[in-house]
Amino acid sequence: MSLSFLLRSFAAAALLAGGALSNAAAATAAAGEPSLTFGLVADTHSGWARWEKAVAFWKQNGATAAVVVGDIIGNPKSATEYDPAGSRALAAARAGGLTLVTAMGNHDIQSYKDYDRYTALTGNAPNKHYVVNGYHFISVAPGANGATLDPATGRPSAMARTNYRYVRAWLRAELEKAVAADPKRPVFVLVHVPVRGTIYVSNEWGNAELGDYAYGAEPCDGKSVFDDFPQAVVFSGHTHIPNNTPRSIWQRRGGFTAVNAPPFAYLEMENGVEGGTVPDDRSRAGQAALVNVRGGTVTVRNYDLDAGWISQTWTFDAGNPADRPYTNARFAASLPPVWRAGSAITVGAVTHNTARVDFPQARPVTGGPAGDIVHSYRYVVRELAPNGLPVPGAAARDFKRWSAFYLTPQPATSGYAIPALRPDTRYELRVFPINAYGKQGAEPLTATFATGAFHRHCDTHAEAAVRAERAARRR
Repeated sequence: MSLSFLLRSFAAAALLAGGALSNAAAATAAAGEPSLTFGLVADTHSGWARWEKAVAFWKQNGATAAVVVGDIIGNPKSATEYDPAGSRALAAARAGGLTLVTAMGNHDIQSYKDYDRYTALTGNAPNKHYVVNGYHFISVAPGANGATLDPATGRPSAMARTNYRYVRAWLRAELEKAVAADPKRPVFVLVHVPVRGTIYVSNEWGNAELGDYAYGAEPCDGKSVFDDFPQAVVFSGHTHIPNNTPRSIWQRRGGFTAVNAPPFAYLEMENGVEGGTVPDDRSRAGQAALVNVRGGTVTVRNYDLDAGWISQTWTFDAGNPADRPYTNARFAASLPPVWRAGSAITVGAVTHNTARVDFPQARPVTGGPAGDIVHSYRYVVRELAPNGLPVPGAAARDFKRWSAFYLTPQPATSGYAIPALRPDTRYELRVFPINAYGKQGAEPLTATFATGAFHRHCDTHAEAAVRAERAARRR
């Protein structure tokens, strides 16, 4: 095990214990090196009550800057677009000693005038190069393909909500300036829409205009404007993914780093999961992050504003291209989750067409620099014949459900009321755990159950209402 990994693990453990870096951990930075602590968030969507909570949290932990990666407001077309409450909240943060570093998101712009309204709200140009305590931050704003950039105002000559092609040459020039100042320090880039093929869900929600990579592959074939800048740490939002998963950080081997800025507003994940991309309890997990920088070393700690520290802390040396622990090599290295001893499915609340099932959460097999999680469960539901074998010709229902990994703490059990079952039918259920990298546990939990017979006098209120409506129409 390398010395750099041991130091990184020590620093992460010190941070997870609470507060900013301890004196012992801070002493690992060479004398005279700069340092900075800042808050990180995206997709605030005018959630100013949570903003005040985040500001208090950041200041309590030593932050002197706040980084907001777009979608600062919710709806610029509404009656309260760029409303006074937002101006007061941001002004209060500045007055409290926080330097505001911001980027525009798609919700921040509906018309060209919104570039100026964004500047009035934040005090920042749409495209801007900041230096905060010796560290460089570069924010880029969306604009139309073919637009030109006005260096005096930072505005593109024509608007767009998610395009970045027009700003690539300017971004590259600013990256070169930052790296020339000190090639061993990170350069933080704020772009609301993630680079495609990097962090979790960027294959669905990402933008290829600043880069495009083979999602989940190693080596990650592709290219981007950041390929010549391993010091770049690219913060993005837009996806609304939670930072409870290790895939909210991504690194190219020997190259740059992509980090999800956690959302205040609702959470959203990938397609292909029963119930949709937005879980029912989506609003329970407003998140923020605290970023500590010492010399070239960056440590990101993630926090649930309603529940406390999230068990994902990421540390790396941006100035050392060899120190890239969060590459796609994690896909091959990860191990499938396993069930805890004695785990079993409990079946209850069975009706003629539904059955509620619950089971203890599986256990992730951690290992590596970032802890793995149980991301979801695969349910396989099959009809059984009287002999206990699957009914010939009856297709199995096969779907995934979230594990509630995005809640802090994760609930001790998971479950689902399986809908659309057939009356008076016996079923077999198999449940497999799946980790953050899509690896499925080999052994399922299994259970059998039977639905009840359908009786007209026991039908649901909804069915009775439908029957009454049909009868009314016949009259």
